Amino acid sequence: METSDFRRKGEVKLFYIEEYLTQNIDFEWNQKLWPYTIYWSAVYLLVIFSLQNYMKSRPSFQLRGPLVCWNILLALFSICGTIRMLTGLGTLIKEFGFTYSVCNISFAKKHHPVSIWIYLFTWSKLFEFGDTLFIVLRKQNLIFLHWYHHIATLIFTWYNAANEVSTGYWFCTMNLFVHSFMYTYYAMKAMKINVPRFIAMLVTMMQITQMFLGCFITFWAVVNFYSGEYCEQTENTLSLAVFLYVTYVLLFCRLFYALYISKTVRSDTLKQKYQ
Repeated sequence: METSDFRRKGEVKLFYIEEYLTQNIDFEWNQKLWPYTIYWSAVYLLVIFSLQNYMKSRPSFQLRGPLVCWNILLALFSICGTIRMLTGLGTLIKEFGFTYSVCNISFAKKHHPVSIWIYLFTWSKLFEFGDTLFIVLRKQNLIFLHWYHHIATLIFTWYNAANEVSTGYWFCTMNLFVHSFMYTYYAMKAMKINVPRFIAMLVTMMQITQMFLGCFITFWAVVNFYSGEYCEQTENTLSLAVFLYVTYVLLFCRLFYALYISKTVRSDTLKQKYQ
């Protein structure tokens, strides 16, 4: 097969805005700035726990309007990203196979809108720190899973993007897909729409499924990498992925048990918006 035919076989046409941004954005920012995610995370922890202590003796803010706008904005971003990334990932699997989609991202960076969406995705992990501000200012219950997940995902995403890790296509697509439903649900709750409880359970189950799938994708990359097959990974990225996805599985399963199975769960925990 000619190289040109090979490329046409698996390529996904970029929209004008995607092509323009891809040509005009300095993607090396990810490589230059990823170490700063540790400092950003430290500042994040300092701010939220200081603010939480400050709010103890003060009335909570309602922030209904800003919360609706915030969740709608993140939902729309996630939906648009899901449509573009899921379409491309499906094409990659169909044309070249599952293993290729797990172990090769360099092709997609040239012939799919992956570069721009992963770039936007990495920055969205920083903006999502705003979720915690709403929780603290509204004096809701702030649990370990919430802030741990935000920090770990920020560092993990930026580190993977800086190293151009092949599994980034899968990880980014899965997260955007789940967030499409999650932020839509949060927006509906913020608008005081009566959403059935099973929808909340479904969102949590989707998050758990994402974490198990993340474990499987990582395992597939590990097998190929250590068997000597071509796989765009490093030992450090694989080790970090294994550690994080295992902890995510444990913490989200524990959350599901606390929310929907345990009889001792408190009412304020049930009302908490998690991610």
